[in-house]
Amino acid sequence: MKPSEEVVKAANELGAAYGIMNLIRSSLPLMARGIVLLPTDLLALHNLTADKVYNRKNPEAVAALVKDLTQVALSHLSAARALYPSIPRALCPALATPASVVEYIIRNVTKAKYNLYDPRLQRRYPFLMWSLIYKHMLGRY
Repeated sequence: MKPSEEVVKAANELGAAYGIMNLIRSSLPLMARGIVLLPTDLLALHNLTADKVYNRKNPEAVAALVKDLTQVALSHLSAARALYPSIPRALCPALATPASVVEYIIRNVTKAKYNLYDPRLQRRYPFLMWSLIYKHMLGRY
């Protein structure tokens, strides 16, 4: 059975949000290896280079870049949630995990004031299972 167009769109939106937030979350460990994977167009928009990010030369601009990326991820998450009424309840658990992880990373990034270098971004979600059980009981994602 082929999934409906709404299910595919919701999964794509969640995948985009997850990819963006995981890029932010994984930036610090990647920088420890000398790798900066942030989008070059946003780096240029904020007058940054990979070298400036790596050497922490302009933390305010990096925070603005992270805030922009977080807003894009949040819009993808909102777009996925807007499709909720058309998603069969049986498929909601499949969408709940990426949605919960994205919410958690967004919360951590916001608490860290969009500081890409904050070690709190590396913490795992200690209540992921409880979040998934709660969402499963409600039939939401």
